[in-house]
Amino acid sequence: MGYALLVLFLFLCVPSLATGSSKPLPSVYIQMDFKLPWSELCLLETYVKTKLSEMLIQDNGTTVMVSQIYFNNFDENCQNRGKNMEEASLLFYVLKPGGNYEVVDEEMTKLAFRILHYLVENNLERLLGPLFEGKIKKVQAKGWNAPPRPTGFSELERTYVAIAISFGVVATILLLAVVVYCCKESEKKASGPPASKTRAGHSNEGLEIIEAPPLKVPVSDEEPPSGLTETKF
Repeated sequence: MGYALLVLFLFLCVPSLATGSSKPLPSVYIQMDFKLPWSELCLLETYVKTKLSEMLIQDNGTTVMVSQIYFNNFDENCQNRGKNMEEASLLFYVLKPGGNYEVVDEEMTKLAFRILHYLVENNLERLLGPLFEGKIKKVQAKGWNAPPRPTGFSELERTYVAIAISFGVVATILLLAVVVYCCKESEKKASGPPASKTRAGHSNEGLEIIEAPPLKVPVSDEEPPSGLTETKF
């Protein structure tokens, strides 16, 4: 009886003790070991979540939201930013839309693991983001419902991974293009209409232009002579 209680206690408590996690871990989650200290990774929270969300395409063709990427052990390792020099070992998983930290989306979390594992094993971390190149040591799926380590991707799965990554890159480029266009339009509106210029190319701004009265040509009432008269000397 005592042995059974001990096993039950370990089953319930050990997941929450992994790698400094402060909240109970779900049935499946990902452990990603970086070649970066926590002091650096703590500054990249939004960047990492954005890149992870861009590679996960849902059944409706849209990517998961950034708010669905949940970092389980981020807060406690980033309380003293700039001081934690231990290499980061991030625990995270994907949440279901609108769910709290306990409602894990198992399928999306497993998909994230397969994509990340493929990229790391083939030294393609740069496709996830330029800051990740050479900075990820290992990716593991954990939890009692974790998928087995993949032995390889089929051609269809490789194509899906490439499409997912390309979609994220294109979305980022389009977003930057829209931002640049909006900035240029704002500058044009702020500068106002261009000042008129003279022929010499100098601005007329600040000069008062006086309109000359119309020129009147006197018209004689007499009829012009019918012919020329010869003058004799």
